[in-house]
Amino acid sequence: MSLKKSLISLTTLKAIDFLFPLLLIPLAINKIGIENYGIVAFFQTWTIFFITVIDFGFVISGIQKIAIIQKKIIEDTYLISSVFIKLLISIISIITFIVIIKVSPFSNYNELMLMFSFAIFSGIGNFQWYYQSKSKYKFILISSLLSRMLALALFLVTVKGDDDIQQFGFIISIMYIIPNVIYMIERKMNIRYIKFNTSYIKLIFKSNLNIFIYRMVNASVFPIYIYFFSFIFTGGEFGALSLVQRFLGAAINFSTPITQALIPHLSKVKNSPKNDYKKEFNKLNVRLLAFSVILMVFVPITIFTGVIFNVFSGGLVIKDLLIPSILIFSLVPHVMNSFYSQSLVLLESSDIVRNIILLSIIISVPFFIISVAFANKMLIINYVATYFAIMFLLLLKNRNKLNDK
Repeated sequence: MSLKKSLISLTTLKAIDFLFPLLLIPLAINKIGIENYGIVAFFQTWTIFFITVIDFGFVISGIQKIAIIQKKIIEDTYLISSVFIKLLISIISIITFIVIIKVSPFSNYNELMLMFSFAIFSGIGNFQWYYQSKSKYKFILISSLLSRMLALALFLVTVKGDDDIQQFGFIISIMYIIPNVIYMIERKMNIRYIKFNTSYIKLIFKSNLNIFIYRMVNASVFPIYIYFFSFIFTGGEFGALSLVQRFLGAAINFSTPITQALIPHLSKVKNSPKNDYKKEFNKLNVRLLAFSVILMVFVPITIFTGVIFNVFSGGLVIKDLLIPSILIFSLVPHVMNSFYSQSLVLLESSDIVRNIILLSIIISVPFFIISVAFANKMLIINYVATYFAIMFLLLLKNRNKLNDK
């Protein structure tokens, strides 16, 4: 599949993954209320995190590995090994998820905890990375579209008022479960060699460990903040924060194919004279920065307009949005960090990316503790500042590499 077709397919997939949830947001808030929406979003945030953990970096290493495997028996052994590793991690993840819920303000929502535990467990069957390596985007699109359409239909039929929070939680959870079940069934039907190779499993585990640690640490930042926000914010503010979070996530995912498409342009001039690469990087940097700023302005305008014209009702008021809206400022560094990190990887400096993210998070810990202890509403500023710190450090390292090139 050509780069253009892959980009279109990936963009379409991400659009389906986020347009349907975005469509559900005003419907859900208007039906179950902003506070109940925030509760379900809390469970959803931790579910997404643990699904990322269970993936164990296969979304990166698995795509590369499958792409070069020639023999069917090796491919099947790799997939079976990945299932075994993810099964072990899923058990630990579900236990950790339950502990987190039980020491959160939402410890009494046992039904939601059970539903989202199944969603986490279904991450074992997430073979989307395998289909991407095979350029089977149509199969991924159909699976995703099917689950989203079913979820929307169930919502319209079953969710009628604020007492239907459990039904809404079930609907959100099946959007994760159904595609993974489809992937698992398809793979079960097509895997011919089912054999556990302990040595091979250990080898994969060791090769993926660094990627896993990096992705887990990076992915854990927002859920940890959300956990503390659940104690700090009022019900209305926490629901508003969840609304902002969903729009922020949609904007970031909308920008992902764009940042990914810029890297091939840089790769073409990688071995050219230093000034050519530097000029290309600077040009793309300015354009992407302008795009991210425009996107950052568009998101709050959309949200506040929706509240003013009662698209979002359910008890949501402008006052509750004021502090949570600070989160939107992290959109620019999220978009730019994707570009800067991929550029450093292209310049064979992937270790620098990992070290910068880990260093920035470690530096932010004292400020995090101070905010929790003395000025908890400042916690959201600390979150945004962490990503700006990562952005400036990544940009600085890119500049240094360009000057050394």
